[in-house]
Amino acid sequence: QTNHYSSAPPQTLVLTHAQSTTTSATMLRTLMVLAAAGVVATAAVHGEKDMAATPPVPVWPDTWQAPFKETAGILSHGNTTGYTWYNWPTKETRTDRLNGKNDRYCGSVKSDDTPCSHIVTGGKRYLWFPKLDYCCDCCDE
Repeated sequence: QTNHYSSAPPQTLVLTHAQSTTTSATMLRTLMVLAAAGVVATAAVHGEKDMAATPPVPVWPDTWQAPFKETAGILSHGNTTGYTWYNWPTKETRTDRLNGKNDRYCGSVKSDDTPCSHIVTGGKRYLWFPKLDYCCDCCDE
């Protein structure tokens, strides 16, 4: 039998490269098994019902508004900022973009670097270009 240990003191274990690689792989497998066991133990402690419970469905407010930053890349690539408004009771939305050139709807109508608004009301989407004094019916349901 070949001794793979050096002449180091008995309390110190020195492994050859082959043993070290094998030992590292074994330790990794052991850590993975222990981690999986920890997940199972956590599920057992907390109860499977708690771990598998579905979180409540979020409820959006009836009306809200928010600024946004957007990176677009369907018709062309670019960044813009804007603001959006949402009103569920009236079924209306409005989204203003500082530059509509890279928006897939606005950019398909006007390719200028110009502000563009989506206004959705009555089941129709309108595109408004305020600086160009131009509005069009884009699409509907």
